[in-house]
Amino acid sequence: MKITITYDNATWDPNLISDSGFSCYVELGERKILFDKGGNGRILPHNLRSLNIAPGIFSDVFISHPDFDHIGGLSDILNANHSAVVHVPVSFRGIRYDNAVHYYSEPAVNYDGIYTTGELGKQEQSLALASPRV
Repeated sequence: MKITITYDNATWDPNLISDSGFSCYVELGERKILFDKGGNGRILPHNLRSLNIAPGIFSDVFISHPDFDHIGGLSDILNANHSAVVHVPVSFRGIRYDNAVHYYSEPAVNYDGIYTTGELGKQEQSLALASPRV
């Protein structure tokens, strides 16, 4: 498993732009997941390019909740990637792309070793990843 922070209010790399919000790229087996999208649709693509991550590589796009600081770059990603499966809490609305969209109200297994809590508190879901025991 590899997790790369792609958007945050602080950066570890001078080539990245920091801003309020969050996004990370998760590689687990064959799955390549973009978790949340930050708050600014111009910054996320810039940071992805700086990290040599192409938007078309994502097999899945996972959204924790609809606050703008977590979905600001969503349209840029879905405009560049029509095959990624989108995973959202059941209360999330407004995805108007050809991508397959899965809505979660209850805990579920997304893929082997990848899980969602389903919607918590009528707004948000969490992503859980299995890791090998050390």
